[in-house]
Amino acid sequence: MSLPANWNKLAIEYIQGVNPRVAIFGYVPIGGMWANQITELEYMRSQGWLLKDSEGNEWDPDPKYGDKIGYDIGNSDCRAWIINRIKQQISELCNITGMFGDGTNTYIPLPTELRPINPRTNALYTDKEWNADMVAFVNDFHRLVSKPWLANGAGLLGARQYHPNQVYADPVIDVVDGILIEGWIRWENQDLRPEAEWKANLDFLQSLVNKGKFVLAWTIGYGNIPEPLTLDQVLMYGLCSHRLVTTPKTLFALSCNNLAYELDHYTLMRTNLSYPTKPYQKRTDVPVYERDFQQGKVLVNSTTSEQIVRLGRSYKTLEGRTVTEVTMPAKTGVILKKNDAFRWWL
Repeated sequence: MSLPANWNKLAIEYIQGVNPRVAIFGYVPIGGMWANQITELEYMRSQGWLLKDSEGNEWDPDPKYGDKIGYDIGNSDCRAWIINRIKQQISELCNITGMFGDGTNTYIPLPTELRPINPRTNALYTDKEWNADMVAFVNDFHRLVSKPWLANGAGLLGARQYHPNQVYADPVIDVVDGILIEGWIRWENQDLRPEAEWKANLDFLQSLVNKGKFVLAWTIGYGNIPEPLTLDQVLMYGLCSHRLVTTPKTLFALSCNNLAYELDHYTLMRTNLSYPTKPYQKRTDVPVYERDFQQGKVLVNSTTSEQIVRLGRSYKTLEGRTVTEVTMPAKTGVILKKNDAFRWWL
């Protein structure tokens, strides 16, 4: 659970010096301790805080990777110990904005044979029990630390997980301060989402916005990108889809394991069209979604066919061309400006 201290601290101090308003969240995995954290695990083992499976073995909350040992979030002493460690980390890291809890699972995303035993019932941990204990963890964090909690985990990764597990997701959403939607428009090694699922993700983001949550929509650009899909298309489709719902409390991010590409396209991702003038809508002439802003317009073609959009007035593309209509291939997004004014979101 420990965060690398010195170089992280220096980097944070530098970033805060460049932009004092920047929000910086520390990273911490929830529900499991890294297997190489020997000292912490020995102490938790001595307290009886490590969960076990039905065979009596220490429980792995993420068997896909096999690098964690799960701890008992339902034990109030265990929660307090974990949270006080996080509080110390925040203090050591220049009093950062808050914490990103990776694995803030709203239920246990594992089959029955891989679930842990609940020490309070001596039976398999149920989703209802886990959900209540995760809510208690976040509430304890707020009580002891008074910092924002940005959550990511089972039930929160997007519409595909949220809708069938809403009974577990909503209680956690209600107590956290923000959500990281991982895989905003695609997962690693996959194509872009089908239109119905894409629209469901838009609605999920809108529901979080309506609840006043801070949201980071993370588009995955790494892994194999099946042809004819390109990384540039992934970026623009994800960015424009996000802009359909965007507010000052929602941010877009692209991760492609290529820092040079991400830096080269940083200004594009910060393009500011000023405030939206109305909610997004589906056009009546072509099946394209649009949203108007004071300084421009965003268009998204979520269909599997090319669409020609007649704009009714002239706009400028980000490349500086003046257009009165745009041809949009399948699964693409376009940002248009009303004039040459160009500002940035910080």
